[in-house]
Amino acid sequence: MGSLAVVACGAVDGAPGTQGEQGAQGPPGVGLQPSIATILPRTLVLGHDVDIVVLGSLTAFTGKETLDFGAGIKVTNVTPISASALGAHVHVEKNATTGPRDLNVDGKLAAKVANVVPGIDLSVMSGVPVQGGVVELRAVDLDPAQFFNQPHFLGGPAIDIGTTTQGVTEVRYVSVVAPLTPLGPAQADLGNFGAGNLLPLYDFFSQPTQLNVTARAPTPLMVGATLSGQSVAKPYDSDLYSLATDGTAQVVTITATADNGSSIYPFATVFGATGLADSYLTNTLPAYVYYLSGTNSFTVPALAMPDSFYFSVADAKLRGAGSGFGFKVSSTTLPATVVAEQNTPHGQSAPQPLGNFTNPMIITGTLTGEDLDGYVFTVVPPYLSYPKTYEITVRSDIDNIEVGFALDPTALATSYLAGVTITPAAAPTIQKRLVSSQYAYPYSKAFVVRAGAATGARTPVGSYTIAIRVAG
Repeated sequence: MGSLAVVACGAVDGAPGTQGEQGAQGPPGVGLQPSIATILPRTLVLGHDVDIVVLGSLTAFTGKETLDFGAGIKVTNVTPISASALGAHVHVEKNATTGPRDLNVDGKLAAKVANVVPGIDLSVMSGVPVQGGVVELRAVDLDPAQFFNQPHFLGGPAIDIGTTTQGVTEVRYVSVVAPLTPLGPAQADLGNFGAGNLLPLYDFFSQPTQLNVTARAPTPLMVGATLSGQSVAKPYDSDLYSLATDGTAQVVTITATADNGSSIYPFATVFGATGLADSYLTNTLPAYVYYLSGTNSFTVPALAMPDSFYFSVADAKLRGAGSGFGFKVSSTTLPATVVAEQNTPHGQSAPQPLGNFTNPMIITGTLTGEDLDGYVFTVVPPYLSYPKTYEITVRSDIDNIEVGFALDPTALATSYLAGVTITPAAAPTIQKRLVSSQYAYPYSKAFVVRAGAATGARTPVGSYTIAIRVAG
């Protein structure tokens, strides 16, 4: 019988299999890319220029890059500082849109690296910003690089005529909205003047739409007429009037008189023919409260063409709790002799003779860079009696004009009475001014017109109109 043999063997690995197909290509690796990191400074202020530094990462700046912050911002003078830093000069338009801004550098976008801000935040504390209206405005400094230093409103609808509170970061003004200010949103411009400066050193612009002006039609006042039964109901209320002269040479006096006498002082502000802020002439707010009286008047010289004026009347005690008052407004005229400036020099020791002072005079002239213009008039009866008060009214487009009496007609500069000089109003850059003052110097027959010497003064080139009358 046969037998089956079984043999046990150890395990042995087989030969390697065939190489499989190559797998699909994976995504490419991501490396670091050039980018814009930030800018310094990050705050851009309406209406101002600033030098900035743009900082990049892995960049190779050459200075040929184009920088774009969007509408209202212009970039110039792009300069390479290093491969990762650019210098540039930035100008922000005063009406640019405020808020965060992106920066695009040749396609490299940096989101919200800059912030456009107004120079001031403006709010109405009292009154209503109606045409010719009286308001109290509060301005808060938002500019990180500047503080307030004797600021005054310049452009925009408002003219400030008195400070109620002033600090380095907040100021409040009693202000008047120009009578013909365009309706709707408006932007205000607050200028820093600093001590002794006639030109603004810095401007703070509000949001372009921060102050909303509403309409009001002026009540016409005819020359030689009186409007009785006028009234304001409460502090910061006002009435608006217009007056047009008939085209003859005359001195016009406009008077506002309270019904209840000396306890109320009618406060008036006066604007010229355009009715805009740059035609502001004067206001009649008293310097001290104990000078308050029930009658208020201002004088305007009117020349050969019809001239127009706008004025508003309010209560001078704006912060009081009064219940309002009644008043009347009137206008009177005196015929005037018009004298043109002579062509030959008439300064220092040779003033131009104006002749006998027999009725009001209107003098027209120009300053074209000379030291001063001098004039002299002769006082004749009935103006010889003592005392007499000469009232001088000036309208000029010269920023820093001064007018004052001189004691000696042969030595105008050395006898000039600087202490009784008509000087510019609080906002020195207005294009037309009327500054009225009174002088009790019956023996002074010469007066001087000159440009004031002060920091920031412009070249005294411009025209002036002067009216002289005897007020008492």
